[in-house]
Amino acid sequence: MGNRGDLHAPDGSLGPRRWKHKAWITCTLEGKGWHVNFDQPGSYYPLFFHDEAVALAAGHRPCGQCRPEALERFKAAWRRAYGLKPKQHIPVREIDDELHRHRTARVSPSAFNVTDLPDGTFVELKSIARTAALIWNGVLYIWEPDGYRSVEPQAGNLVQKTLTPVPIIQVLSAGYLPTVATKPKPG
Repeated sequence: MGNRGDLHAPDGSLGPRRWKHKAWITCTLEGKGWHVNFDQPGSYYPLFFHDEAVALAAGHRPCGQCRPEALERFKAAWRRAYGLKPKQHIPVREIDDELHRHRTARVSPSAFNVTDLPDGTFVELKSIARTAALIWNGVLYIWEPDGYRSVEPQAGNLVQKTLTPVPIIQVLSAGYLPTVATKPKPG
């Protein structure tokens, strides 16, 4: 589940705002006795993702309150990606600022071969336009509402654009491995 702050319209529905703060986080759906409500202006508006790989592609990071172990793994990979010392303190505010800068710039590196990108990255391929594909174990999987469908590998599968923000691609390259909700199925 994702959280970008209070996105409610006055009637309790989802309003026009895309975020309230820079801390876009992924949370668990259970724990600590909380209950997710959709119609309470003044509280966060829950966003639901298929799995963590999709949430990362949307620019979210793990929550420190309900997913502290995942956040620590994410921060360790961030330190490696940015050449920081292994135990160096990195405030989540700095991570959020960098992620937000990339989310709002809408700049996507392109002309990558699929084999150049880490597992957990979402891309749009030149050969299959306007379709999100996950790279996992060196195989491409098209995202569908009921799971993932594998794509026949092609030597020339060039990326039209990456959908995952660059800092998160760097974190994935540095060893952070997101959870994937459903096992990809053969194409």
